[in-house]
Amino acid sequence: MGLRILSVTLLTLTLGLLAACESGQSMTYNTQPVPILASHEGSDANLAGPDVYVVNSAEQLAALGSQDLAGKNIDFSNRSLVIVTLGQRPTAGYAVRITGVQVGSDTLYVQGVETRPAGDAITAQVITHPYAAVEVPKLPTGLTVQPEIEEVTSGR
Repeated sequence: MGLRILSVTLLTLTLGLLAACESGQSMTYNTQPVPILASHEGSDANLAGPDVYVVNSAEQLAALGSQDLAGKNIDFSNRSLVIVTLGQRPTAGYAVRITGVQVGSDTLYVQGVETRPAGDAITAQVITHPYAAVEVPKLPTGLTVQPEIEEVTSGR
């Protein structure tokens, strides 16, 4: 009888762990979602990259040199700006979008999607510098930033 109870208990635990893994729940770190208050996307040659920035002041934003984002009038007294830049791209058709921001004890996880044109796509032959930025509630300084950007090809 005791062996049967042990077997049922182990089977229940195993099924529970499998269900958690299949549901996509992460068991490696404990994070909290950060609300996205506003979103901005575009192309800005002044935003070098590829990189991820956390901006907590107008001075930090000015140091990046982005004229596009400087014109957004972000209230840094209660907001931070998270920026993902792709760097220089050879044609149109590239884009990036931030899909989520999570904060752990000392790490900021930035989830996003980079879209690339299909290999046979007809695109404008122009150099671009795609970026995405999101306004979030004020973040603490000193966080380690961990980008989690998925690459997808458009039209496929």
